[in-house]
Amino acid sequence: MNKKYFLVSILLLVLLSTTVATVAATYRHYWGELRYGRKLNVSGFTFDISWTDTTITVIITRASGSWLLEETHLYVGFTPPTSNPGSYPYKHYLGGATSDSYTIPVSELGTPGPWLYFALHAEITGGNCKEETAWGLVTCDPALVENLFGRGWGWYYRLLF
Repeated sequence: MNKKYFLVSILLLVLLSTTVATVAATYRHYWGELRYGRKLNVSGFTFDISWTDTTITVIITRASGSWLLEETHLYVGFTPPTSNPGSYPYKHYLGGATSDSYTIPVSELGTPGPWLYFALHAEITGGNCKEETAWGLVTCDPALVENLFGRGWGWYYRLLF
C-alpha cells in the first residue's frame, strides 16, 4: 500500500510541476511609458504589452497630464522592424484620445521565433497646439532596448517569446 501511495504522489508532483511550467511559459508581460522629445520627456501615457501563445495585447492609457493621442503606430513581429513608424503594420488614427489598444493574433505574424520584436510610436498633442512624436520606452527592464535607427531617435525591443 505504501509503495502505491508513493508512486501516485510522485505522479501528481510531476503533473503539477509540468502544468505550472507550461502556464509560466505561455504568458509574458512588460510595461513602460510613452516619452517624447530628445530629452525623453514624460507624456503621462503608460502602456502594457502582454501575450500568450495565441494573442498579443497592447494597451495604452493616459495616467496623468493633458496630452492626447492623435495616432499610434505599432510593430510586433518575429523579425526586427526595418521601416519607419508610419509604415508599421498596425496603426490607429484617433483624433485626440486618452487611450488605445491592440489585440493581435500571433498567427498573423508568421512562424514564431525565440524573440518578439516590439516598437510603439505615437503622435500626441497638448496645450497651445503643441505636437510631438513619442516612443514607447519599456521601463520594467531597460536592458531590453535596441536602437531602431542607429544613431537616431527611436527604438525597438527584443523580448523573449
